[in-house]
This record gives sequence, C-alpha cells and structure tokens, in this order.
Amino acid sequence: MKHKRLALFNTIATIALTAVPAFAAQPLKVQDAGNTLNKVVGRTGVSTEDIPTFIGNIITGILSFVGLIFLILMVYGGFLWITARGDDEQINNARKTIIGAIIGMVILVAAYGITAFITSRVTGA
Repeated sequence: MKHKRLALFNTIATIALTAVPAFAAQPLKVQDAGNTLNKVVGRTGVSTEDIPTFIGNIITGILSFVGLIFLILMVYGGFLWITARGDDEQINNARKTIIGAIIGMVILVAAYGITAFITSRVTGA
C-alpha cells in the first residue's frame, strides 16, 4: 500500500513538474520553426549554413586541389625539360606534360565558367 502511494505521488509530481512549463510556454507558429531549429542546431555544433553555400565550399576546395595538381604538373614538366640535356624524348615528355596540364586547366575553367553562367541565369529568372 505504501509503495502504491509513493508511485502515485511520483506520477503526479512528474506530471505537474513537466506540464506547468508546457502550459506556460508561448505557442509556436510555423514561421518560428527556422529560429527554433537554428537554436537547437547551434547547440549541437553542426553548421547552420545553407546548402548552396555548403556546395560552394566543396567546389572551392575541389578547385583549389585541382589548381595544386596543375602547379605540381607544371613544375614537374619544367623540371623534366631543364634536366633533359638535349634528349629529344625527354623534352617531348616534358612538353606533353605541360601541354596536358594547360589543356586540363582550360577545360576545368571553361566548365566552371559555363556552370556559373547557367546557374546565374536559372536562379535569376
């Protein structure tokens, strides 16, 4: 009997303590969802940036990496050319490396330019 009273008291106390703040809270509207979610996400440490910004950061990272590869290929091609000492085969390999790196960079920049142009036209419409 004593355990039933204690269980009943615990149940009533739990309901009273959790229900009072819920009744005292102001009602939320659908328009408040963004602010509420940002508050919750901010506490978790997850980034609150929007998807286009996130994708833009990924593309920026990829372009930086490709630019680094381009630089390495250019230095490597130049090194091959300098150390060729008149060897036509090594000079041709160096020339192919440099030309290939330049063509790859031109294709990458053109693809980025076309994508940026199309995206700006579509989102601006």
